[in-house]
Amino acid sequence: MGPLVVNLKRLQKEPIRLHGSLDAQTLEIETLDDLIQIAGPARYSLVAQWTGRGIMISGELEMPLHCTCARCLTEFEDWIRLPEWTAYAELGEEDILAVEGENVDLTPLVREELIFALPQHPLCSAECPGIQPKEEDVPRASGSASDVWSILDSLNL
Repeated sequence: MGPLVVNLKRLQKEPIRLHGSLDAQTLEIETLDDLIQIAGPARYSLVAQWTGRGIMISGELEMPLHCTCARCLTEFEDWIRLPEWTAYAELGEEDILAVEGENVDLTPLVREELIFALPQHPLCSAECPGIQPKEEDVPRASGSASDVWSILDSLNL
């Protein structure tokens, strides 16, 4: 069982508040992208409620990231922030929640949501122009079309 375990009998009587943090190793989150690294523990402030057939979880999730911009390769810090996160899981169905005795582990729901929230192409800013060539690396042409073609014709391929 993971760290976000709630007792079902208690949950059926009253909502349960959960606050704390989980490191990436505990959450078993690995990024497959070299541009994204988990920079610290995921923090959560959640309320779990029994709905009669399943569990409704709502609250806040956040996790810091260390990223490299996919356009310009600049390193920057970013966050996954889910201020109004909600999830629902019915028990007894083929779902990701494991029930052991009177306890259920909510960690897989948090893990899944954080993985889905990872950026696909991290950008340092939406306006990032990408890698800019150095002034001395840019070939200069005098401006006429024939000069431009002559620069290309002189390439040794």
